[in-house]
Amino acid sequence: MIYFWAYLLSTGGGLLLLSPIVRIMHLTSGTRGTPADQAGRHRPLFRWLDVWVGFTERAIATTLFIWAPRQLPLFIGGWVVAKLAAGWGRHQDPNYAPAHVIALVGNALSFTVAIAAGMLVRPESLAILSAAP
Repeated sequence: MIYFWAYLLSTGGGLLLLSPIVRIMHLTSGTRGTPADQAGRHRPLFRWLDVWVGFTERAIATTLFIWAPRQLPLFIGGWVVAKLAAGWGRHQDPNYAPAHVIALVGNALSFTVAIAAGMLVRPESLAILSAAP
């Protein structure tokens, strides 16, 4: 049952916690907001693609933290590279340069939630992860 709560915290809790935080970062980044904000359009707090990507990355990261903690850094590095290659966090508007930085901070927070959830199940994974190879 503890696995269920860890995954619920990682995926659902991460969504509910991180979406407002990332939105606040967008609104307070010193830019004029997202392109949708600039055009006066309402931008929803949750964008479904972001929800599914975040859900997937946290579920995989939680799984790796619990069962294969030494593989977690490889996944995080590869995942961020794949997202950057796919154009994640990129906007064409030159006034929205901090988008990559906000995306990276959001990603770091997402992995933090996944690791914290995994620690509920297997706290010794942190020692395995931080031990020298």
